[in-house]
Amino acid sequence: PWGRPDMALFLFTKAILASEPIDVYNHGDMVRDFTYIDDIVKGVTLIVVKSPKPDPEWDGDHPDPASSSAPYRIYNIGSNAPVKLMAYIREIEKNLGMQAKLNLMPMQDGDVRKSHADLADLIKDFDYTPQWSVKEGVKNFIQWYTDYYKVNLPTHWAEINPAIISSFRDPTSTNTSPHQARQAPMTKADFLLIGGGIIGISIARELKKRYPDSSVCILEKEPECGLHASGRNSGVLHAG
Repeated sequence: PWGRPDMALFLFTKAILASEPIDVYNHGDMVRDFTYIDDIVKGVTLIVVKSPKPDPEWDGDHPDPASSSAPYRIYNIGSNAPVKLMAYIREIEKNLGMQAKLNLMPMQDGDVRKSHADLADLIKDFDYTPQWSVKEGVKNFIQWYTDYYKVNLPTHWAEINPAIISSFRDPTSTNTSPHQARQAPMTKADFLLIGGGIIGISIARELKKRYPDSSVCILEKEPECGLHASGRNSGVLHAG
């Protein structure tokens, strides 16, 4: 899960751990086609073993920059699944157990609001399919980062912030090993609540009001708290 230290994942992780603000351009209204390094490696290794052939239909008057009359070809490699920047940041927060301080800024000169890799040629010629989601990639990176830099994550990783709540098992995961299923660092808390529905988060909020210096941990199987109030309940309506 390594990456360049000048890129967003490194910069955001380092700043959040230091409780420093992160620069978020276009006020967070950005979309990026984040790609995991293993998918890049897979794409490159597929391409290098097959020599390109000249494009017989290449026309110098209407040139295609991805091909040529010479044995030459350019392919895009990406995830083909753009992700909103704010969702990306929330995923980092969830795995770190800390909330980012956002320095919302206007769009940078020369930047684009959305990127999306066109994989049509790569899929057609090599049957290429990306394997890694942003959720998995961020999780793997945070685990590597905290181990490599000997970072001790805070014990208040689920302190009444739905954006930071992380279940210990992803219900969509095919992993069966408890070690593979582990998503959040083991933690200690003053209060442990099982279930982050309306009742659970209401109790958690009251505990924080009464004992502001305490840490409250919520274990919830859903990706965020409060989802039980959205029409899927056990016959009891909690209105508020």
